Amino acid sequence: MRQNLGIATVPSDAGLTTSSLDHATYLVDNQAYGHTETAGKAGFTGADPFTRIEAEGSYAQTGEVVVAGQPAAFANSLSPVETLFDAPYHRIIMLDDFKTMGVATSQNASWEAFNIDLGNLSGTMSSTSLVAYPYPGQKGAPTSWFANESPNPFAGATQYEMTTVGYPVTIEGGFQTSLSSVSFTITDASGNNVPCLAQTPQTAPDELSNGALCVPYSPLAANTTYIVHVTGTLTSASQTRPIDVTWTFSTAVSGVANAAVPGAPASRPLPLF
Repeated sequence: MRQNLGIATVPSDAGLTTSSLDHATYLVDNQAYGHTETAGKAGFTGADPFTRIEAEGSYAQTGEVVVAGQPAAFANSLSPVETLFDAPYHRIIMLDDFKTMGVATSQNASWEAFNIDLGNLSGTMSSTSLVAYPYPGQKGAPTSWFANESPNPFAGATQYEMTTVGYPVTIEGGFQTSLSSVSFTITDASGNNVPCLAQTPQTAPDELSNGALCVPYSPLAANTTYIVHVTGTLTSASQTRPIDVTWTFSTAVSGVANAAVPGAPASRPLPLF
């Protein structure tokens, strides 16, 4: 996916793989989910991602994305990573300018966990680079997303939590940048506006700094081209510049491009973030 976006791939790191597997194993042993661990429970290696990762080496930047749940929550082997990538706050972390990563999964008959630990700054993104997803010219994007991410972009509009909404659009700069005054406009090829809920570093400062997102309130139409227009300000250590970018992407003919988007969420357990 990162190759499609024109950004550097992230090679595996032994220390991050160890910390990732340790946490995935802890989650399965305790039928738990999320980033925290409790001392005294089986498999405890550190209360938070930073502590666990730093125990395996020195990493200037750290990050973690993880999903867990009953095995039936994941339709196939790709479902865990697709679930994480479709969730916009987690996607922004996965597309950040990290240098190395460690990927691990753990599973028993009743619980499954998939974890990615990330470390160090690669420095391959310039201070003016922007990464958008769905990416410019993309074909076959999903039309919908089930809004069960934690933290949830719809925390301030709870009627949309745990419902099927449109597929999230994200944009981000490099680690050393910040975004401000971000505005999204999504339209179809006929010029019809697609209302979406935006989250930016100003509306969600605990979750965002160099990224922003907009989630349509309703599923997108299948086999349709959409136009995204984003304006704002990108600030780095050396400069502040306006951004004004427009790109298009097209949705899948079938409407849903991967099995991580639950068409009927009540029919199976949900993945937990």
